[in-house]
Amino acid sequence: MKIINLLFLILVINITMCTAQELFDPGNNTINPILEKFYNTQSQNPDNYFDDYAIASILKRTYAVSTNINSASKASLAYFCADIKYNKGELKICELNPVPGVSPSVYNVLVDGKKYNAYCPFWKAFWTYTKQFNIPVWLVGPTHKTNALDLESFFAQGYAYYKSLDDLIQDPVFGKSSKKYLSNPSAINNYGGIIIYNPGIGTTFKQAHCITENFKQNYPNFLWLNDISQWFTGDKDLMSRVFLSPETQEFKPRWKIYKKIYTPDLASEIIQEFGRDMYVIKPTDGTWSGGVTVVMKEDLDTTLKLIFEPTHKNKKTGQNNIDYWLTNKSDSFIIEEFVESQTITINDNDYNPTLRLAFLITHEKDTISVTLLGGGWKTPKIPLNQEGDLVKKHITLGLPGEFCGQEVDPKDFAMMQNIMNTAGPKIYAEMLKNYEATKQDYLAR
Repeated sequence: MKIINLLFLILVINITMCTAQELFDPGNNTINPILEKFYNTQSQNPDNYFDDYAIASILKRTYAVSTNINSASKASLAYFCADIKYNKGELKICELNPVPGVSPSVYNVLVDGKKYNAYCPFWKAFWTYTKQFNIPVWLVGPTHKTNALDLESFFAQGYAYYKSLDDLIQDPVFGKSSKKYLSNPSAINNYGGIIIYNPGIGTTFKQAHCITENFKQNYPNFLWLNDISQWFTGDKDLMSRVFLSPETQEFKPRWKIYKKIYTPDLASEIIQEFGRDMYVIKPTDGTWSGGVTVVMKEDLDTTLKLIFEPTHKNKKTGQNNIDYWLTNKSDSFIIEEFVESQTITINDNDYNPTLRLAFLITHEKDTISVTLLGGGWKTPKIPLNQEGDLVKKHITLGLPGEFCGQEVDPKDFAMMQNIMNTAGPKIYAEMLKNYEATKQDYLAR
């Protein structure tokens, strides 16, 4: 009898392990060694995650504005994490990152005066937010750091996870929803459901587009998260174009695209145009802060020569941010004016942090809504009052699962909320206006 019980226990354990393996298997994708290290970083599990009161308070932040975008256009839903420089009421967006796709890190977050430890981006708030549309939601594709996704809340909403789009097709709820008549494409609750698709590490954006485009043609009545915004967030050049409009220019540091061709006059041309003492050099297509370099104006020519001048550019320097350019395939790069955040002090050390904010945008009919979910300060590796490399003093890189978020002062957060209530709808309106042209530009590359 004991042997039978033991065998039964082993069987149960095996079934449970296989289920977990099947549910969250990365899909046999080859993972970049650097990313693999990030994804395998030991998690610090939040011990005081959002409760229902915090979620309700967060979702009450939703702010809606009317837009002159054609009310007959399709509804859309976007989820962003923005890396921001904020200084006493002035907010500059340096990066717009798509969610999923951004690394989850633990932040201290204040909601109504109570401190919570939560992963940013804040999926629990997202799952609750989507419930208002009263349509099915499917999460599809390989997942990492599943505790950060708050799948307990996801499944509690009655939502379903599938490893691939082929598996999704077998879902009877999906089959029934695929036959739903899309009578009003400008309203989210008219769709058969919302699909959140993560193609997985190692899959290029164009490869993912080919997969999803065929799927969308066969099943046209579903709403895909980031269907519009994805064409802007995958490329720094295309993302920056959103800020060319007089409506949005104030929300981004000044920037310009240059060809990756070194000339003796290039640095002086940049300095004359920007008139700043410090500059940020960025790749147009980099991730994880790869290749991002901060230089003083007196060192700009030397740095540009090191990166782009033919007799130097193939030599390793041992500096990761410089050696990144040895394998960068883009024919252009970005110069951005250097912008500082307000200083924060931790253990008597002063830091120039980066603010990471997570927010949702919806477009329905003639209305764009923004919901600021929350965020926190990320700090660079070394403080301002210590000697060290400028990159390590000013560039932040939060790894998945790591604690890297200091809470934002409530007064500052209220100011950020007001700014994002203005900036978010304007930025998304530019994406909607330029969506088709940007999509064609991306696919032509």
